[in-house]
Formats: sequence, structure tokens, C-alpha cells
Amino acid sequence: MHYIDVKNVMEVIKGSEYPGTDQSNAYLSIDDQPFHVKITYQKTGFGEKPFLCCPKCGSRRVKLYLHGKVLLCRECLPYSIYSGLTHSTEGGKKYIRYIMERVAMKNGIVLKVPFYYGDYPKPRGKNEDEWVMTLLKLQALENMRNQAIFLNKRYLRRTIRSVLQEKNIFLYVCELYDIDRYFYDWDKGYIDFPGNPNDIEASGLTSNANAYQRATLKSS
Repeated sequence: MHYIDVKNVMEVIKGSEYPGTDQSNAYLSIDDQPFHVKITYQKTGFGEKPFLCCPKCGSRRVKLYLHGKVLLCRECLPYSIYSGLTHSTEGGKKYIRYIMERVAMKNGIVLKVPFYYGDYPKPRGKNEDEWVMTLLKLQALENMRNQAIFLNKRYLRRTIRSVLQEKNIFLYVCELYDIDRYFYDWDKGYIDFPGNPNDIEASGLTSNANAYQRATLKSS
């Protein structure tokens, strides 16, 4: 599901080329659909905090979700935004796919499964390093998802979280090509990342790391 975040909308407003633009209104598009979003402000001790107005109920929201051709808050949606986790095994293929959809949605990516990084060229204006890291996360999750399918592997939340929070060593020693091609033990990547607690055991799956990657892991 696509959504807009107030931070993204504020970037649109601040980046407006039209002087005198009313900052209580924002105009943007999702999948080539134009939308007009009202912005409201709440006074804080440090100034004013912006919120999106739900077009249906008018409530203040940080996020609005695309449902058909309208934007709605999660209370106005006809289903739960967490329905993708219903009846899915934690750490299994459906669970990981749901996480992938959330990451893709957050970064404005229309997800195609199976995921392949080569299908997603960097959009104009995106920071190169941030875009590569986003692709690394998604390719890592696809790597996990495939292990769940073919090896019946299940990953702990903390291991999945280590990828999302960029605290898994394989994100830094492996290229996108490698993560697409070989299976890696992401539990081991969690354990070997500096600062992570060594409180889980690796599955014993052999990681197909090349000589450079193995040397990097040993020196970390």
C-alpha cells in the first residue's frame, strides 16, 4: 500500500517554485494520480508541528494511505494496515514479504516480487548512498524470503530488525550482486555487527562469502 508522510509533503511545500504558496495546502501525485492535501499545525514549545488532514474525517495524521483513488487515515480505511501479518508465521516468507512491502512503500517503490535490485534505477533527486542502502535492505529481505521458501528458514525479529536498522554486517561487506546470487546467514551478520548483543546462535548455514568478504568479517 502506498502512503504519504507529512515529512514528504512538507518537502514538497518547501521546495515549491511558486512564491507565496499557501503552506496550509500541498499538491502532489502518487502513481500519476494528483492529490490535494490540507495541512494543519499544532503549537508546541518549539514552534508549530505540521499534520496531514484526513480528507474523510478531518483528523490530524502523520500518514495518509492510498485506497483506490483517495487518501485516508488508517481509521477510515476499510481494513487494518496490519492485515498482511494475519495468519503468517513470524520470520517466514509471508512475514518477510510484508516487511518488504512496508520498506518499499516508505521509499516510494512499487514492489515487484521476486525482488531484483536491477529493476529499480535511482530516481532523480535521490541520494545515491541512501538509495543503494534501500536496495540492499530489500535485496537482503528477498534473500531471507527465499531461504524461508527453499530451506524452511525462520528469522528472529531482531535479525530482521538488524537489516532494517542497518546493523547487519552483510549490508556492508556484500555487494547487491552477491546478495541476489548467494544465500547468507543473516543471524551471523547480526552477531558480527559491532555493538549488537551476542545472544543468539547462527543457524549454521554456510555463507557464500568471497575471500574479501571473509577477511572483512574477521577484521570487524
